[in-house]
Amino acid sequence: MRCASRFADVAEDSLAVIARLMVAPGFRGLGIGESLLLTSATYARQLGLTPMLDVVTSLNHAIELYERCGWIRIGEIESILSTGAILDEFVYLLP
Repeated sequence: MRCASRFADVAEDSLAVIARLMVAPGFRGLGIGESLLLTSATYARQLGLTPMLDVVTSLNHAIELYERCGWIRIGEIESILSTGAILDEFVYLLP
């Protein structure tokens, strides 16, 4: 969140983390993911928050969706899970 906070020039508590939006592979391409993303980002904005999200760098379907919807990639981070596994993730903001 620190990366997004600095980039957007807002306090960390002014960010809304959009997380866990999932669409079953058989239902992709129907606009469901875009609708979920738009609804959650709109709600965050109504609360006066700046929407942000992170995504594993290998999730191409999700990355394509975010970029098609106007989200801007602002950085890349490594997340360390409790198991010790490391995830490479991109961080996005909605301008």
